[in-house]
Amino acid sequence: MDQKRICYVVTIGRTIDAFFRDQLIYLAANGFDVSVICHDDCDLKHTLPNEIRFMDVPIPRGVNLFGSLSALRELKRIFKKERFDLVQYSTPNAAFLASIAAKAARIPIRNYHLMGYRFEGESGVKRKLVKLFDQIACRNSTHVECVCNATMEKGIAMGLFPKEKAIVVGAGSTGGVNTEKFDLSKKPQWRSEIRKQFGYAEDTVVYGFVGRIAVDKGIRELLGAWEAVSAHEKTALLLVGPVEDGALQAAAEALPRVKLAGKVLDPERYFAALDVLLLPSYREGFGNVLIEAETMGVACIASDIDGPRDAMRSGETGLLVKPHDAAALADAMTALLDAAQREIYAQNAIRFAKNFDSRVLCEAILQRKNSLLGG
Repeated sequence: MDQKRICYVVTIGRTIDAFFRDQLIYLAANGFDVSVICHDDCDLKHTLPNEIRFMDVPIPRGVNLFGSLSALRELKRIFKKERFDLVQYSTPNAAFLASIAAKAARIPIRNYHLMGYRFEGESGVKRKLVKLFDQIACRNSTHVECVCNATMEKGIAMGLFPKEKAIVVGAGSTGGVNTEKFDLSKKPQWRSEIRKQFGYAEDTVVYGFVGRIAVDKGIRELLGAWEAVSAHEKTALLLVGPVEDGALQAAAEALPRVKLAGKVLDPERYFAALDVLLLPSYREGFGNVLIEAETMGVACIASDIDGPRDAMRSGETGLLVKPHDAAALADAMTALLDAAQREIYAQNAIRFAKNFDSRVLCEAILQRKNSLLGG
């Protein structure tokens, strides 16, 4: 029997690295001919296994008419030549362009892996334009796989796609958590190493944020909450991730016991050092950092928005708080100064996170692909 040919399309290679690498390898190992199309911003052509074919197409980010037309022409050419059985696309621009090209090339299965609604973070004309991209991508797709139940329910309610077209695979998320990388058995070692690196005593309650240091991640509210919580002396705040806003960096550095680790390649070691993970975002497609923290036995506090509602359990693995509300965030952070409560949440988190083990999700994705392709 001929191998079924599938192709994943995203805007940039870092998305493949962050979310899709494990499942692509798993699909290739289980009988699929797998290809990837995106702009190679992280040397994917040399880091993907040989059995996965890579095609570098410069799909632009943001609004770029000429770049988008060029990418659309190239996608159409590739799809007509390769005649894939299934094309899957994610991220707004890639989904918009690939859905048009795949439909024009008469690809039979056009699968939109919907990771959230980018337009919710925009305003004015740009919001309308990005929403239109999603509407067109959903209309052109034969199937829509949503990253979580909240995303699926919202899309149905907004009329982006009908209920019968949509599904959440497994427990949700895009790629789950690789438990070989996020190895709970190494937590004591990693916790000791990172705490020593930053000068934290074992009894210091370390709150942490992992992600972009940007306004839409709720960093302004986080720093406002920290001004109140830092009155408790045996506390510290560690911000891990690339700085996208210099004003926020300056504000953070002016506060007591706040340290910035910058972008890191081994976030699992930093999660291990935390007592509480904070994710006060304005919007999230899912919130992978939550299930990563939970896998490492860390209690979480997150905004009560789509995504985090599925990635954690308020009152069980941590607390959900009203977004844009520094006072509510400070109250939740103060509540988790209680070591016994943190430990209850941490143990619940470990159990809950097993639902998102990437090995379990990869098997669910394999079964889904077989189902779509009549296997």
